[in-house]
Amino acid sequence: MAEPASPPRMISVTGEAREEVAPDQAVLSGQLISKAKDLKTAKETNDKLAEKVANIAKNYEIPRDKISASNVYISPEYVWNQAKNKQEQVGYIVSRNLSITIDKIATHEVVLSALVDAGIDQINGVSFTLSKPEERSDALRIKAVLNARAKAAALAQAAGAKLGPVITITTQGAAQPMPMPMMARAMMADAGA
Repeated sequence: MAEPASPPRMISVTGEAREEVAPDQAVLSGQLISKAKDLKTAKETNDKLAEKVANIAKNYEIPRDKISASNVYISPEYVWNQAKNKQEQVGYIVSRNLSITIDKIATHEVVLSALVDAGIDQINGVSFTLSKPEERSDALRIKAVLNARAKAAALAQAAGAKLGPVITITTQGAAQPMPMPMMARAMMADAGA
């Protein structure tokens, strides 16, 4: 009778790596909204707003491919007529989504002010991001593997064993490096000093 095969000797560990990264981009998002009695005027006004955005971006050396003014929405505008007890169409509303990615992060506030000064006052917010998050993620995965190897080596040494070849490596939704908004503010304060 053959002896049963002994189970493989294994050490299973989880490697971790974390990093706080200062953002290197600011993304302004908002809407271009125009209203007029007739659709043609509302659309032309909206086109002029988009042109103002393009000019502002050019003034701050923001490449055209970093600007998106997309998804034009057209809807009738109604008001309630109390005397007639019904809604009446008074014109049209034309809107489109706006997104501007600013690589010179320290300029985002002046760009925002320029947009508002130009009559673009529907700004939904500013988010701070990384221009190349995949590069940081790759570096973090390497650090996580090194961390796992160090843990496995310590366990093997404590057990009086030696490490053999890696049998499996599994990644679980590796976290993207997160830009830290507080660091962005500090960085902008330093840039302004």
